[in-house]
Amino acid sequence: MITLSDIWGILRRCCNSDQLPKGCECFDITTSTGFTNSLFYKPECPKKLGINMYYYDRDHNTTSLKIKEDLNIILVDWQKGAKAPNYYQAVANTRTVGAMISRLLEDLKAHAGAEFETFHLVGHSLGSHIMGYAGKEVYRANQREGWENNR
Repeated sequence: MITLSDIWGILRRCCNSDQLPKGCECFDITTSTGFTNSLFYKPECPKKLGINMYYYDRDHNTTSLKIKEDLNIILVDWQKGAKAPNYYQAVANTRTVGAMISRLLEDLKAHAGAEFETFHLVGHSLGSHIMGYAGKEVYRANQREGWENNR
């Protein structure tokens, strides 16, 4: 006999990781969540994705491109999570990567005094979806604290 818990397990994956907001994130793929673009593939957990983030600033750089503003840049390498041939698994994984970036932004705010309003999240193709998920997660996590009223 199939139980509701069995069905829920098919439609949901929960990950425990210090790389995620609050140390845990559950990803639903039910139609009620609006995340139906991955053909029922669930996002994989951070440990399996092998995400690397690289930080650049004016003291730590390897580029000759001169930018007119004083910026800090973080590049996100998620090639393992985006690896072919399964495009729909890569689509699902964008949610995990977005949540991980959200956690990084939360940490930068808590420990370095960075303000969310100063961040610019940029991505190309599925990377733009990742940045959308990161922004949505930051907003969701801070909505309870009245962040939307402080903008």
